[in-house]
Amino acid sequence: MFIDGDGSRLNRVDHNLFEGKRELGNCITIEGSEEPELQVSQHDRIDHNHFRNIGPRHEENGLETIRLGWSRMFASSGFTTVEENLFEHCDGDAEVISVKCSDNRLRRNTFIDCQGSLVLRHGNRNTVEECFFLCNNGKRGVGGVRVIGEGHKIINNYFGGLTGTGFYWPLVLMNGDTEPGTYTASYHQVRQALIAHNTFVNCIGNTLDIGKINGTGQLPVKDSVIANNIVVGYTPVGSEDVLVMFRSEPENLVWQGNIMYHASAELGMTAPESAVRWVDPKLVRSADGVWRLAEASPAIDAAEGSYPDVARDLDGEVRDERPDTGADEYLPASNGGRHPLTPADVGVDAPEGDDGKRVGHRSDLREARRLRVRLAQRGQSGLVDAGHPVPDELVVLVHPELARFAQPLALLDRPVLSRIASRPKLRQPRRIGQRPPILGGRRRRQHQGRQNHDRPALTCHE
Repeated sequence: MFIDGDGSRLNRVDHNLFEGKRELGNCITIEGSEEPELQVSQHDRIDHNHFRNIGPRHEENGLETIRLGWSRMFASSGFTTVEENLFEHCDGDAEVISVKCSDNRLRRNTFIDCQGSLVLRHGNRNTVEECFFLCNNGKRGVGGVRVIGEGHKIINNYFGGLTGTGFYWPLVLMNGDTEPGTYTASYHQVRQALIAHNTFVNCIGNTLDIGKINGTGQLPVKDSVIANNIVVGYTPVGSEDVLVMFRSEPENLVWQGNIMYHASAELGMTAPESAVRWVDPKLVRSADGVWRLAEASPAIDAAEGSYPDVARDLDGEVRDERPDTGADEYLPASNGGRHPLTPADVGVDAPEGDDGKRVGHRSDLREARRLRVRLAQRGQSGLVDAGHPVPDELVVLVHPELARFAQPLALLDRPVLSRIASRPKLRQPRRIGQRPPILGGRRRRQHQGRQNHDRPALTCHE
């Protein structure tokens, strides 16, 4: 599936099953326009899809499950959301998801037994949050997140039993060959990354790999924060494994409020207790297989510093005034909140909402557009004064498609909703089933060369 074209925006790919793809070519590719300037498609949404049995791996790159942008679009802001998708046995490429543009959000996705990682390959200010990265059966090469570029946030994620090594360690912060802001087919320097409130449990080998090199790698990780994470292992690993591996010396890397413990591995660094406490966080395994805080855990109320981006935990529950370390906030009355996605939660047979249609279905956008016309006929199309009530029907009908790329509906007040409703005519969402425009001449040749030229092949296929 290919999403492309001048002015492309507001596309949605939802509730599909992608399976059994073996030949080169991504399952979903989002690009955009090249003239008058490079601009990736914007405000797209990929949600509630089921991806499974993609691969096996080829000698060359180019079988990513999802690719957002391409390397020369690294500075272009996509504002795309990839959420509530299930990835199972997606083994076609080292990059299960390859992000090559800026300002995207990847949240609440579940990755199970995928031989690869979610890779922030090019671009800046992308967020990975509230995702589950799981290896359930000891399959080799199952990875987590690899970070390249500036301003990324890796927050509130759960990494369980991962087996990847090399480029597939649970969390890899790469050294760079080039400073952010200029094009490179290699690696931008990692700067101002936030790694906060994640939980790593029973991952083999080095859990955090800092300064990994693929190329010259002369620019170390810089001005970044690793705060309030839990790294714990209750199962034996190799005698040479450490929880934190430094490939080079970072610059101004701040450690704060982390808890780490392993039954057999060493920490791998010397740090004061305010940065890393070596203590068993006393996690217990819940019915869904996720290790969470127990009542006696030393991680409760133990977080340091203030990080507004993690006001909620992995389960979507509000953290209290003294947040807990790790992805899970211990709440005795909680019902466990979110769980790893299952096939029943995604795909064509996923349950529908109470109104008889899926939450956020594209038909809501059409209804919102019709409502705008009706309001205009009644003379209510302009901005609404603070004291003028907005019709209740507007709040309901605007819900998913108009508000999703701004802020959650619950955080939008009525004046904001009225402004959204009175915007000029919106672009009609593309029918995803339509074939993309035929590319000809120079554009076709550029596209054919785009898939693989912009990143060196990894030599660590597991």
